[in-house]
Amino acid sequence: MRHDRAQQVLHRRGVATAGGQCRRTAGCLHAVPGPLARRRQCAAGHVASSQSQEPAASSRPHVAAQPMAGRQRRGGLALALLQLATILSHAVTDGPRFLQPIPNVTVALGRDASLSCVVDNLGPYKVAWIHIDRQMIVTIHKHVIARVPRFSVSHDNQKTWLLHVSAVQQEDRGYYMCQVNTNPMISQVGYLQVVVPPNIVDEESTESAVAVREHQNATLTCKADGFPAPKVMWRREDGQPIVLSRHRKGRRKARLRWAHTRVACQLQLPQSTAAVS
Repeated sequence: MRHDRAQQVLHRRGVATAGGQCRRTAGCLHAVPGPLARRRQCAAGHVASSQSQEPAASSRPHVAAQPMAGRQRRGGLALALLQLATILSHAVTDGPRFLQPIPNVTVALGRDASLSCVVDNLGPYKVAWIHIDRQMIVTIHKHVIARVPRFSVSHDNQKTWLLHVSAVQQEDRGYYMCQVNTNPMISQVGYLQVVVPPNIVDEESTESAVAVREHQNATLTCKADGFPAPKVMWRREDGQPIVLSRHRKGRRKARLRWAHTRVACQLQLPQSTAAVS
């Protein structure tokens, strides 16, 4: 009788039993699971399946594998980019490069001059010298191309290439380019300054002695050349000043107070070339 009465109570509360047995814990009535029954939980008149409370164990590793695969792909891409950057840096470092700029050279007319070009990691490439002002290829590697016997080239079997110019002339003045035939081409430029010492052109200047009557006008001419152009100055040998007065058309006239006065034409060099021999 008691067994039948307990089963009736369970059926009224909506709890299925397996094997006809049940137990009550903490206010809930649980059916003891049988070999084919599912475990049920009773709470406030509701029945829930244990399978809906916990996700399937086989699905959890699949969800976690997706971000792990993405991280692996990003790591592989970063490694590939690092290797590419390393290769490019080695290619740039191992190519030809200039170790120092070409120094500008100043030389007096008729003297010898040399321009230096220092190239590192030249490898199979060749060095050429070009006179930019004349648009003339002077040398290619160890061969002189220009038909000017005053040019020559030398190499110290290390890194320095020297362009030699003997008995420098004024037409040798200008920019010289040292060029390496890489792709793209690399080059640098230096300047050769040829200084011409100042000189008075006697043929175009006044004779050493000029005789005129008192109160008459006299014209003295002093013609000079050189590079850079020298400054022409007049002075009296007795040290007295030469007084200049304005005349029409902006000309100046020197007034000499005594007869038989000796004057001299003096040339002044620019400071930038005064030390050049």
